[in-house]
Amino acid sequence: MALISSLCIFVLVTHFATPIVCHERAALFVFGDSVFDSGNNKYINATADLQGSNYFPYGESFFKHPTGRVSNGRLIPDFIAEYANLPFIPPYFEIGKKQLIHGVNFASAGSGCLAETSGAIVLKTQLKNFENVIQLLKRKMGKTESHKILANAVYIFSTGSNDMFASLVPNSTFPYSDREYLQMIMGNLTSVLKGVYKGGGRKFVMLNLGPLGCLPSTRVLNLRIGVKNGSCLEEATNKAKMFNSALPKMLKQLEKQLPGFKYTIFNFFKVFADSIHNPTKYGFKISETACCGTGPFRGILSCGGKRQRSHQAALFVFGDSLFDAGNNNYINTTASFQANYFPYGESFFKYPTGRNSNGRLIPDFIAEYANLPFIPPYFEIRNKHLVHGVNFASGGSGCLAETARGAVMDLKTQLKLFQNVTQLLRNEVGETESKEILSNAVYIFSTGSNDIFSALFANSSFPHSDTEYVQMIMGNLTSVLKGIYKEGGRKFVMLNVGPIGCIPTIKAFNFQMGVTNGSCMEEITNMTKMFNSALPQMFKKLEKQLRGFKYTIFNFFKVFGDSIDNPTKYGFKISETACCGTGPFRGILSCGEKRQVKEYELCKNVKDYLFFDAVHPTELAYQQFAALLWNGTTDVMILRFDEMTS
Repeated sequence: MALISSLCIFVLVTHFATPIVCHERAALFVFGDSVFDSGNNKYINATADLQGSNYFPYGESFFKHPTGRVSNGRLIPDFIAEYANLPFIPPYFEIGKKQLIHGVNFASAGSGCLAETSGAIVLKTQLKNFENVIQLLKRKMGKTESHKILANAVYIFSTGSNDMFASLVPNSTFPYSDREYLQMIMGNLTSVLKGVYKGGGRKFVMLNLGPLGCLPSTRVLNLRIGVKNGSCLEEATNKAKMFNSALPKMLKQLEKQLPGFKYTIFNFFKVFADSIHNPTKYGFKISETACCGTGPFRGILSCGGKRQRSHQAALFVFGDSLFDAGNNNYINTTASFQANYFPYGESFFKYPTGRNSNGRLIPDFIAEYANLPFIPPYFEIRNKHLVHGVNFASGGSGCLAETARGAVMDLKTQLKLFQNVTQLLRNEVGETESKEILSNAVYIFSTGSNDIFSALFANSSFPHSDTEYVQMIMGNLTSVLKGIYKEGGRKFVMLNVGPIGCIPTIKAFNFQMGVTNGSCMEEITNMTKMFNSALPQMFKKLEKQLRGFKYTIFNFFKVFGDSIDNPTKYGFKISETACCGTGPFRGILSCGEKRQVKEYELCKNVKDYLFFDAVHPTELAYQQFAALLWNGTTDVMILRFDEMTS
């Protein structure tokens, strides 16, 4: 505590001619690595080594729960914020409901100045996230006020250590000289600082690198090469010193080039090294051995037991627009089957992701409850770890290839993509490990509604009876489930079809046909009930045929229907009219001006609404559905989702 307190006083008072956090809008914007990451890595698809620390015992001393901070409690920016009378600065991926005027934390554990460093959110990506925040701030506060906030804010950085660790390559295989590598780092860091300056930033605080060679994890490396006296790893310390020597030169150049550029460097190396060599001076008893870890000096980074994956319950997602997290962004289709434009995504992500809502979907919340990162769309798995799962869902798709043929990925195509992933998984983790992942994974489906729409809006020459058509759907669905089982899947979760005869787009259609009382379309509801009646029968057959096959069906029809009929029970004010759209019930699917109808209305308070657009629920509704899916009662599901993952 004494160490952090002295740092905060140093940063805020000593090195600026005037205090830099006294303005009423003295925001704090945070960039860097695990020294500053307050939870961003929880939201990226990365290994546990890079996911911050969103598991116990991290966070136990102050927050009493893990937050993603790599400590038992608060970090330097948390104390800086406290001393500046600011609230906790929120991670970028949690700014949905937070005020931006106090600042945002963009830091990502494992990141560096160079894109090649780790799989985290590198510094240039953090800059892009900052640029997104600037636009949000201008939209919220206006150009003049946002300019004032940005100019008076402090921009604090902790970066470079992971770049240096990345260069500690054995056998002389590293392709750059120390000087070349350092120039690359400084070049990227300069570019980011100029980017922040261009966005309006003027006041910069930089931590130089700490004594990297004296950390418990690097002392362990020394032991491995035969140095048993517990000394520091000299090569790592020398690299830190090189960085620290170049840093003030680079900042002085920027000070000359950029009018109003103001900076300070905190000598983190000196203070941290002194606390290691003289722990009692800072109130500590032990400085060479970590509190949590294994091996010599507890220097093996195993704290929390999550560093090596064990029985990971991955999540594989299949289906339609209720689950599509962005796959349709990448296929050749119409805007009718996409949601990669505003106002989609505005409430949580602050930008459109391809999700058909103002924020997250059911699989996003399920992943959160299961302590998983966001499950990536299939077309975004490059550079992502597959061990947590993949999302194959495609908006507009159905069980049948004929449903929106050529414009979406039907369920059998999604199965083929899953088969590709199983092969990639074997390549990544090996045959034995991939088999374990696939058998422990949960496979969640939302499908069938578009097949029903397709039948009912076909012309009168539709060649099948309702019974025949439902049998065709069940046949294709059975085939896909068996295909997943063949690849190793054993645990299946199915949403039955919701009350699609009662959604705004159908009520608007009814209205145009002369039914003006806002009633549901009975024909659609009847076919939905036929599908939902056939579904458990099909699953029971599979359970008998396939050894180890385990399933649950979530009664989405009941839960969604009840929320339409009794909105206040679920915290909504309006359940028949969408937040975004045009026409009766805002039931014309025009949200975002990219579809056939270009004009649309947008509600003032999305939290009042059950439906975001003419077809799809709001994030808040999805969250409630996901909570019931995760641990609901037997009247809405056979087996709870959390029981499936155990």
